Amino acid sequence: MRTVTVASILVAGLGLVAAQGSEDVMTAAGLKSALENKGHVVTVLVADEGKELYQVKVEKGGFNIPVTASLSPSKSYMWFTVNLGPSTEKSKFADMLKKNATIMPSFFYVSGSANSVQMAYPIENRGVTADRVQKDLMRFTDDVVSTVDVWRQE
Repeated sequence: MRTVTVASILVAGLGLVAAQGSEDVMTAAGLKSALENKGHVVTVLVADEGKELYQVKVEKGGFNIPVTASLSPSKSYMWFTVNLGPSTEKSKFADMLKKNATIMPSFFYVSGSANSVQMAYPIENRGVTADRVQKDLMRFTDDVVSTVDVWRQE
């Protein structure tokens, strides 16, 4: 009886692992298509396989927000990012860090290579649909607009 129970548990466990690994992940082409299907004009910034970067512009709150959409190298996450300008002595870093606590999963960071203030939004890439991409894009751009007081430099 003990052998059957252990074997049953192992088989059930393997089924769970297989089910988790078999969830659909969106490809870079699928991300581009999802954005286009929701009415966005997609500009290809980088077309190299595995490094694709797309940009859409979202008009909201008096801003024309250029959002970059991409997949992580592992394909586990989709990312929306936006460049909010140069990192300078006028940047309100303490305010941005405090704001991160209320806008999660969106967050502010400083790009190492460009030394610019950025905002990002991660999406776990499992079972993502075009509707989900659109919903998260709108949430992200809402966060960009609602935090203008901490990222805009006067």
